[in-house]
Amino acid sequence: MEKLEKLKKRIAQILERKKSKEKELELELGKGLQEIGLQISLGFSLEHCFSRIAKKEGILGNEFRIIQEDMEKHGKGLTQAIMNAVHRHSSKSIKQAFLQLIFVYEHGNQAEQEAESLEKIGSEIMKVKIMELREYHSKISVYSIFFVTLSAIVPALFLGFAIIGSAFLDLGLTSLEIWMITGFIFPFLNFCLLLGIQEKTPNLVRTRR
Repeated sequence: MEKLEKLKKRIAQILERKKSKEKELELELGKGLQEIGLQISLGFSLEHCFSRIAKKEGILGNEFRIIQEDMEKHGKGLTQAIMNAVHRHSSKSIKQAFLQLIFVYEHGNQAEQEAESLEKIGSEIMKVKIMELREYHSKISVYSIFFVTLSAIVPALFLGFAIIGSAFLDLGLTSLEIWMITGFIFPFLNFCLLLGIQEKTPNLVRTRR
């Protein structure tokens, strides 16, 4: 039973890590599509754009290196290599971006329209990420009020109440209990609040750090 719980926990961690990486890839792919659109408008081929991005560090460069390896080592065409990338991910934004690259590759006869379509999808992905950032900024002010209240105001009020109450009322709290509450319980609650804030932080903010 214990092994089963550990396995479930491990699977949940793997799925959460995969989801986090896909969110990061969405952001980088939005930038990448805009870059590819610009390169195509300058007259470069899609293959050249892929090769250029594959040389970069980070999650986007790694994804494009996998596509390059599918072509160079496994003898697959660019369409099939990109389609494999579509199947590797569950994110609709990522699938849409790669499918648009396939469309551009297979109907590559009008460079200007191709560039515009890629830049448009890249911009749409970036807009979604910016909306997530704005939503986070609107929430962070509320989180900050909770944190200040829980870390400073509530402990001070409790300490004052405990000291004054002990002098005039029979609260039943010893000095050790008061010290334990202010020294351990309140910091633990602050730690849990910070973990919650970190969990709500979008990848757009994390990648900027």
